[in-house]
Amino acid sequence: MKAIVFVGVLFHLFINSFASGDEIQNVSKANIFYEQGKYDKAMAIYQMVAEKSSYSGKIYFNLGNTYYRLGDLGKAIYYYRKAFELRPRDGDVEYNLMHARKKRPDNLGERDLSIIDKFFPFSNNEVLILVTCLSFLFWTSVIILLFKELNWLKNIRNVSLLVLLLFSIPCSLRIMQGKNFGVITKNTVKIYSSIGRDSVVLFTLEEGAEFTLLDKTKSDWAQIRLADGKKGWVSKNDIIF
Repeated sequence: MKAIVFVGVLFHLFINSFASGDEIQNVSKANIFYEQGKYDKAMAIYQMVAEKSSYSGKIYFNLGNTYYRLGDLGKAIYYYRKAFELRPRDGDVEYNLMHARKKRPDNLGERDLSIIDKFFPFSNNEVLILVTCLSFLFWTSVIILLFKELNWLKNIRNVSLLVLLLFSIPCSLRIMQGKNFGVITKNTVKIYSSIGRDSVVLFTLEEGAEFTLLDKTKSDWAQIRLADGKKGWVSKNDIIF
């Protein structure tokens, strides 16, 4: 798989490159297990590292690859999406995500990248730092301009505000989407009209089907919505989110 190079990137941040010695050692051990085909052992270590280091796109990508090798398509898609959130310009992540989606048996078809993902290829962490810097630049300019009129500083103030607004809107949408998505992890899962297996079955979903999470407050059940607008309740044992 060849990485896709994103031309014209404003900046590149290595936020997720910092790891402790133990994490590096554990990941190296998991990589060896993966290369040896011992995917269960590799998955257990990757999962342990991911729980301690929740912003590592590389670990999510490795988890996606491991679950795919184990034949666990739903979890593979889930972790590829988690990896894509943190590494949106990584061609390998995008390729594997799209490839896994083609393998699922449902009739939902291949899900393309959203408009935000296509035209706003920045991770949430990158945007957060950029927004913070722009906010600092904007308010610093505003304060200085209270005491001294400087035309060039007015331009900086206006441009920083414009860019801040442009980045804030898609960032907010991306964060909302990321927090509220999930994937079916079992074969032929029934979606019910209300909580409980004695309620009406509205439709079924196959492993790998993606959805938006509407309500996860109930102990054993979650309300979901598909891209086509269908809604229903599903057992939390049949999904990952």
